[in-house]
Amino acid sequence: MSRHPEKSSDQAARDRAERDSLLETVESFVVAFVLAFVFRAYVVEAFVIPTGSMAPRLNGEHHACVCPTCGYAYGVGIDKGTAPESLGCPMCGSAVPVPRMPNAGDRILVLKYMYDLFEPQRWDVVVFKYPNDPSQNYIKRLVGLPGEKIEIVGGDLYVNDRIAPPKPDRAQESLWMPVGDTRYEGSGRPGRWRRSGSAGAAAVTEWPATLSPSDGEGAWLEYRHGDAHGPPEAIRDVYAYNVLSAGRDGQNVVTDLRLRADVTLEPGAVAEVALTACEDEFRFVFPASGLGQKVRILRNGQLVAEGPADAVPSGREICLEAANVDHGLVLKVDGRRVMDLNGDRRLDEQDTVAYEVPSRSRAWDRSESEASGVRIGVRGAGGATVARLRVDRDVYYTNDRGTAAMRHGRGVESDPCRLAADEFFVLGDNSPNSADSRRWDHEPVVSRDHLIGKAFFVYWPSAGPAPGLPIRIVPTVSEFRFIR
Repeated sequence: MSRHPEKSSDQAARDRAERDSLLETVESFVVAFVLAFVFRAYVVEAFVIPTGSMAPRLNGEHHACVCPTCGYAYGVGIDKGTAPESLGCPMCGSAVPVPRMPNAGDRILVLKYMYDLFEPQRWDVVVFKYPNDPSQNYIKRLVGLPGEKIEIVGGDLYVNDRIAPPKPDRAQESLWMPVGDTRYEGSGRPGRWRRSGSAGAAAVTEWPATLSPSDGEGAWLEYRHGDAHGPPEAIRDVYAYNVLSAGRDGQNVVTDLRLRADVTLEPGAVAEVALTACEDEFRFVFPASGLGQKVRILRNGQLVAEGPADAVPSGREICLEAANVDHGLVLKVDGRRVMDLNGDRRLDEQDTVAYEVPSRSRAWDRSESEASGVRIGVRGAGGATVARLRVDRDVYYTNDRGTAAMRHGRGVESDPCRLAADEFFVLGDNSPNSADSRRWDHEPVVSRDHLIGKAFFVYWPSAGPAPGLPIRIVPTVSEFRFIR
């Protein structure tokens, strides 16, 4: 008989507790594994972006480049050949070193079976099984719905012979692509903005810039695209991401533009933004509060519409935004819509701005550099200070038909695609370098039963090389984001 029965009892209790704890741990791992499996199979699944067809918002394997002169960061898709040692910065033109080891593609989360509960919406980013090889998963933006007639004209999407309904704000924001940004100018370097009018004629080298009108024409800044030391160039459907590939980008002049600017108006000042689209100039007029004047939009000098009076405060910095996109004219102050023609989802007759948008087959009797233009100015009794000017272009859907043997019905100009029940039309955001419904050799549409789900979050963006290790495991932390 043991001399210390109480110790044996305590040891046995501890042993039982350890066994119970181990059993609970094993059970927890089993439950977690089962839940993870169920979660992956029925709720959310992770995917890796393999190519740059949705660039620049979703990147495949790419070189993460940062300009040493202006600090602009951007991705360049990899090519089968050897990458050059440096590339030209798309913002300032300086030489940008190309990293030897590329970054991996973005890793995303997809809501599976969402479309069993809700109807797919136009402009959703969707993951689906490739119609010509269901073993492959593709990711594109859904643009055509069952029963619709889809056609691409002049870079814009047409649905049933009318311009497509406006993109939701979040989708449109993801499709704006920067072509000029004063955050990457200054420090004495000549940039892309020139003074004109009563302020003289010279390149702006420091920001913020002051505009002081002295006559009826006012003081203006004009955006000149391209090399600051060369002649102005047309704004085209160029993607910095495609610079190493033999893509088809840069062939089309883009006239769907937006200007965002931080502006401080003096009392009595009237700010104006002018956007040129071929034969048309749209002028957005922002009178400072206290003048009793209404915000308004003019087309070629003729009044198109008026908005509220005293909508633009003076004496403090505000963000002005003017856009001409998808046959719509949008004017915002500090992110709030002040005027919205054709962009409010209510296509009323009084909201219609009837102007012709050129297609590739249409002649243009002036230089291409004049087809799209951006200016900002001030007139009246007060001046203004402007800073952080950014010019964006909208996605331009190209009319490329793909292979010569491709049959008709791909949704290109004069060759529309008619969708049957449960069929969808998809396009890549990187339109010149995307294999999508326009270019698939056999089946151009995605059937409902091939939809996997909606892409909604980038959870491991652009993993790069770890210091001292030849592997890519370090995500770009600032790029965790929702997919719009």
